[in-house]
Amino acid sequence: MDIKTPDYHSIEEFQNRSKKLKEIKDLGIDPYPHKFEPSHLAKEILEKYSKKEIGHFDDAAAGETPIVKFAGRLVLFRAMGKNAFAQIQDESGKIQILFN
Repeated sequence: MDIKTPDYHSIEEFQNRSKKLKEIKDLGIDPYPHKFEPSHLAKEILEKYSKKEIGHFDDAAAGETPIVKFAGRLVLFRAMGKNAFAQIQDESGKIQILFN
């Protein structure tokens, strides 16, 4: 029996991926970084920021909102009209994120 291998890597798909990779590199971003060092765990972010007022777009554009680096698994993603919600979970807990 001769089983044909599916063509997962068509020429067009490969060209699109190569183009996107070049765009990322042209922006000065390493597309395959060697490591990522989170600044906080989910529990620490919740303890530190859950009682504070939510930042606004203007504050973020001016660089006046805190920056945290957080690593975890995306366990939920839902699009609701113009908004989208996600939950990211690490070993200390879950955080819900709103994208607008």
